[in-house]
Amino acid sequence: MHVLINAVSSSRQPSGICRYAVSLSRCLAASTEISHITLLVGAWQAGYFDTSFGLCDPKIQTLVADLSRTSLSRNWWYLNTLPGLASSCGADVVHLSFPVPIMRGRFRCPVVVSLHDLYPYDIPDNFGQFRAVFNRLFLRQCMSNVDHVACASDFTAGRLRALMPMLSGEIAERLYPCVEFNPEHCQFPAHVTIKRPFILSVAQHRKNKNIPLLLSAFAELLHRRSIPADVRLVLVGSQGPSTNLIRSTIASMSLERNVVMACTLPDSELCWLYRNCDLFVAPSSVEGFGLPLAEALRCGARIVCSDIPAFREIAGDDCHYFSVTSTNVVADLANVCVRALRGRQPAPRSLSKFSSMHIGPQYVAIYSKLLRKQRGLADNYSSPANPLMDYDSPVQ
Repeated sequence: MHVLINAVSSSRQPSGICRYAVSLSRCLAASTEISHITLLVGAWQAGYFDTSFGLCDPKIQTLVADLSRTSLSRNWWYLNTLPGLASSCGADVVHLSFPVPIMRGRFRCPVVVSLHDLYPYDIPDNFGQFRAVFNRLFLRQCMSNVDHVACASDFTAGRLRALMPMLSGEIAERLYPCVEFNPEHCQFPAHVTIKRPFILSVAQHRKNKNIPLLLSAFAELLHRRSIPADVRLVLVGSQGPSTNLIRSTIASMSLERNVVMACTLPDSELCWLYRNCDLFVAPSSVEGFGLPLAEALRCGARIVCSDIPAFREIAGDDCHYFSVTSTNVVADLANVCVRALRGRQPAPRSLSKFSSMHIGPQYVAIYSKLLRKQRGLADNYSSPANPLMDYDSPVQ
């Protein structure tokens, strides 16, 4: 089975969507039923896909799409060029790593989409009101034009059913992302100045990630002297709408000497940060899944995170939680960080429910079911028993 994975997005730096596309590729490559994987990326993405993720499986071919990075160009490409490209590649299944506008009738094979979150509805400030409206339209258009929706969590599946109840459970279901983060494959960061001790957070610069809240709590910890004055806060994540706010918050709190910001890190270096941080913090107000949290669990980090459904679904009782709706959330987050730092260092978690051995067969089962359904429909339309297609039958 040949699967084409569309990972063409606007991001100039590694993002959660990119990391998901890579983990999906590796997960499928581990399956004997999958013979070939074509991973589609934009020209502006090719460099970091090559250097940050180290894709070397012979089953996986990275193909650079010929288009410009503008929103209009990308949406036109999804609608008009992607179907022909899938056909020319000989793909049996197209898997969209995130929702994009498509027209199902132009594809000759089944189309699956991974739905990570409902941010256009749940956190429109990530986009701005004008762009949020278009993202909602594109989201609905995509959901109505695919054969299957793989929701990243039960929380995301529940939100989708609430917003689009016309989608049945047969079409949309929960299918966790694969988290194959090997704690043993670590390398000290080569291009980021890291000194221990340090607190770590991994998140794109968007409003729901609550990085300014973390900065406020970090400043509170330093002010109280609850942590040593030389502790660093390492923020790893691609730039986004909140980048300027993050930088201005750092400056207003005089945290320049204590905060390290990094954008692009290979998996091996990110693994080193997870394994060697004194504390990992994920303060998001809403998430559809939370890949960095799962990776931190996999690497055995002490963890503090917001008490939201997606994080509870991933981590259960393996984290220290705080409420993002607390009336004194900065102090509460600081207090929970102190408690977590006093606790023992946990061992790496196996997270078997996110492993390729567990997740891969689920993807393959979905693809196989869709292919059987398509072949069945084709047989029905071409069978002489079908009067609509039996052109040579005598007229009754």
